[in-house]
Amino acid sequence: MYLIGDKIITDLQGEKTDAEIVEIEKIYRETDREGNFVENGLIILEGAIPSIKLPFECHEDVLIIHYPESKIEENQDDNKVIYRCKDKAYTLQINDYRIVVGEEQLNK
Repeated sequence: MYLIGDKIITDLQGEKTDAEIVEIEKIYRETDREGNFVENGLIILEGAIPSIKLPFECHEDVLIIHYPESKIEENQDDNKVIYRCKDKAYTLQINDYRIVVGEEQLNK
């Protein structure tokens, strides 16, 4: 587990470079009706939640977005999508710029 302020050495374009973790945010991933993560589903960063223009609920590690009701009868119960937090995104400060990476990239 990494924390803000941790110094790491990262591989940037084939060169080992010093970096500092300056921000950590949750990554919410789309789930199916059974609560399993959708392989190619939508991903939302925690910092982007306030910009969602649809009604939503956020409860710790669960984000529920309510979409407009469908006019197609078979889809009328599908007006919400549940996202769960699976991992975190780390913003790294490297010299004068920042990059966002997942935890799996930090562990390489």
